[in-house]
Amino acid sequence: MRGLSESCDGMSKLPIDILRSMVGGRIQRVGYKTTAASAAGLNRGNSMLVHDVDQAVIISTGSATMVVEWSMPGFEERLNIVSAPEEGESAAAGPVVDVTNSPAWSARTESPIVGFGVAGQRSATGSELPWALRINLESGSSVVIALGEMRDALPRYQPDNLLVIFDPDLAQSLQVLDADYSAWGRDLWLER
Repeated sequence: MRGLSESCDGMSKLPIDILRSMVGGRIQRVGYKTTAASAAGLNRGNSMLVHDVDQAVIISTGSATMVVEWSMPGFEERLNIVSAPEEGESAAAGPVVDVTNSPAWSARTESPIVGFGVAGQRSATGSELPWALRINLESGSSVVIALGEMRDALPRYQPDNLLVIFDPDLAQSLQVLDADYSAWGRDLWLER
């Protein structure tokens, strides 16, 4: 599988510096930004395989934080990645629900992040925009955050919602028509 780096495809809107700052860090805290109305529905379906999140996912290591949120400026549907909960488009969104101790995340905390994968889709202007981000852990497990929602027990693309997918097969089953890769994506080479 071909990897992606700053120098090869130049995926628009991908903050390489934030991703680099997360590599080597151990996941210590995870929160979901959500509206109060949907807080009770965070774990619809099988909560060991997928979480349905309506605003943003906040992942913190000992030294860095990454916020992954959906963004739709104009007609561009993409993931937006910022370095603090008070930044980005979801800054004014409702409360942050701590999910660090949920069974799916607790099995992955304390494991260092060793790399990332990304899936992009073509915009109307022809640029490639991220719609899914894979976090690879030293333990061998991965977590995929993608634009999507669960419908009829299957992941479906949805630009104004996030899925946190803990199962590789489920992530590989999530497709977008104008993308070359499933939500599992391709490896991202974070060259310095």
